Amino acid sequence: MQKRISKTGRISIPKSIMQHICVQTNDYIELNLEYGNIVIKKFYPKTVITRPYIGVIKKVKSTNELSIPKEYIDVLNLKEGTNIQLEKAHSKIVIKIIK
Repeated sequence: MQKRISKTGRISIPKSIMQHICVQTNDYIELNLEYGNIVIKKFYPKTVITRPYIGVIKKVKSTNELSIPKEYIDVLNLKEGTNIQLEKAHSKIVIKIIK
């Protein structure tokens, strides 16, 4: 599914895609950069002490709108209107930048 990044660095992720990773309103998600893509996974707080690293943690709002961290915007050189592709992959959502 193709989308665009808004002026404020936000993207809207359809509820059906968020349900792919079993995320509902008020759950937490983790964002990481992997090979130039933004990867979203459901975050389980109890795993904090057993993991070597943790990405950016965000709470899912009822609108399913996601703000991309400014650091990711800078590193990936994202601008308003940048085309992205949302892909479901196993237990994660991959946001690929279309160039």
